[in-house]
Amino acid sequence: MTTRTARAGLLWFAADRGSWAGWQIRSLLGAPAPGDARLREHLIAGLTNGFSADGSLGEDLVATATAVIQLADLGHRFPTNSPTRRWLLARQSQPGAFHLGCTAARHQHRSCEHFLDGFFSPAPPSSRMAPLTVPNGRTYRLESQARFVSSIIALEAVVRAGWTHELLVERHLDSLASLVDEWSGWGEQLPPDLAFASLAALAAAPERWRPIRDSLVQLVGERQQPDGTWPRVDFFAALDGLCRLPDEAAKAVLRRSASLLKLRQHEDGSFGTISAELRALIAARALHAAGALD
Repeated sequence: MTTRTARAGLLWFAADRGSWAGWQIRSLLGAPAPGDARLREHLIAGLTNGFSADGSLGEDLVATATAVIQLADLGHRFPTNSPTRRWLLARQSQPGAFHLGCTAARHQHRSCEHFLDGFFSPAPPSSRMAPLTVPNGRTYRLESQARFVSSIIALEAVVRAGWTHELLVERHLDSLASLVDEWSGWGEQLPPDLAFASLAALAAAPERWRPIRDSLVQLVGERQQPDGTWPRVDFFAALDGLCRLPDEAAKAVLRRSASLLKLRQHEDGSFGTISAELRALIAARALHAAGALD
């Protein structure tokens, strides 16, 4: 983009959008529209009214968790006895969860129930999840990876909603420590995109889990290429995880990506047609954290 600054372009893109992402971009950039206070209430009502009596959105783990994350971004507080809380937590360590089922290969990579616990099941083992496209536009085509990222999105939701003090939620967070060594090899068993997704869940976790977060930030920082990207990683999936972190180390990584990110902005202020609204929000968050909004 050459005719507008990155900030002006983002505001141009978000100006007339009555969506959660549009509201978020305007709020983040300190330029709310006149009706944004009413829009916030409308968005909260629309999301909460979408839940079924059992607390889910169509019994879909990713959709339900995504709605919880969006409500948390809007400042909505769930009651302790929320049906959504019960529905999400009841999905943990159920058949179909990523960590269940040990094989020699999985045991070697510390990705089975002997090392991990608390993962959420998005569907029974007999149901196919892949290919799965998550909200930031990244598509996971392998079944194990689709189940992993589904659980991480659910973990982010329960952490953002303040439901961390549950034994299996704590075990899920603890389990991420067992995978740092696996990601250090930047391998195919657990692609590094999943490390960035895990950072999004760890971002809002209590201080107890900061060492895991710090280890992952150091790891991805070491793997960052001179142009600000990462090998075999979706650029926006990487930024989506990093931009949630308040740590200076994460901001330093984002600063090294800022120039390339600005170059990817289109004349209309977007960053492409894939998940256009959310990727614009990711860009706004990343550039804001990097102190790179003109």
